[in-house]
Amino acid sequence: MASELLDKLTLYFRAAFTMRSANLAGLPLLPKALYPDAPHNRAAYNTFILWIRQLGLTASARIFDVGANHGDFA
Repeated sequence: MASELLDKLTLYFRAAFTMRSANLAGLPLLPKALYPDAPHNRAAYNTFILWIRQLGLTASARIFDVGANHGDFA
């Protein structure tokens, strides 16, 4: 349990550092009752932030998610 929390916090801090902001949407310790607009899976959100920065993308007018939910494919 402690190891999982440490992993989530490490991922959060990496994403916050990359964004150069507090990144409240990705903070795993913030209860959803206090921040209802938080992403459902904050670890996936923080990973996405790091992935976007790694690709060198800085801004986008539109993003289309054409994924197949849980890694399933047709």
